[in-house]
Amino acid sequence: GFTLPWQKWMKKELKSFCEKNIIEFANLPFNSKTEILNLWNNFLNNHPQTSWSRVWHLVVLNHWLNENQLNA
Repeated sequence: GFTLPWQKWMKKELKSFCEKNIIEFANLPFNSKTEILNLWNNFLNNHPQTSWSRVWHLVVLNHWLNENQLNA
């Protein structure tokens, strides 16, 4: 097997997609904007306790909410 370079992609090729979705998700009324944006910034700054998968789940969730017109 092999591991895909998600962390690298999210900081380069997918950065604008990720950032757009993180900001939108942070602005939803049921979220803590500060916490989510701190998570994103920690990821970008290579904080050891912030994995790409933790951020990616929020990115994909927001994208799914948008695609299914469920964004509150």
